[in-house]
Amino acid sequence: MKIKVNYDQETSLVKGYYPDSINYVSIPEPFIEIENDAQILDKQMCVVDGIYQEFIIPTDILLQREKINKIAQLKLKRDRLVFGAQTYSIAINKVSCKFALSNADLPNLIARQSCLGSTLETSGWNDIEGNRIELNKAAFLSLIRHINANDVDTWSLYTEKSAKIKACTTLEELEFINTDFF
Repeated sequence: MKIKVNYDQETSLVKGYYPDSINYVSIPEPFIEIENDAQILDKQMCVVDGIYQEFIIPTDILLQREKINKIAQLKLKRDRLVFGAQTYSIAINKVSCKFALSNADLPNLIARQSCLGSTLETSGWNDIEGNRIELNKAAFLSLIRHINANDVDTWSLYTEKSAKIKACTTLEELEFINTDFF
């Protein structure tokens, strides 16, 4: 028994199957005929030069898709570093204190720091353990600088890695680019 295989002339991809056992009013053009047992439904098929075969995605399209995926991974990791909380350590009265901070904390840190008049005045901020730590102007400024430095470093690395990904000309070359930041 034969099956008529309708395909797209531009892309060569199979659009539909029309078995002889069913009486169709019309079958869209173009089509070829294949034997019933030659029909493959679990793979994307195409018709090239009248030959029914598995569709193989061209390397340039695969490379472009992989570049898009790699840059998406890079963006996710970048956003976690820039917008997610990071742990920063500063010394307060010669004791190392750790703070979990993100870019969202910057306006509050800047506001607290600017409200302090003298270098002796302090304002409270919770450390990573939930303890209230009194911070002076210099301590707030140190935390602000930590966040800004993380932001600059992360964006610089993102720009550098993104350019490397875009410059890749082979899948093998792309495979060796690490999307981790630090």
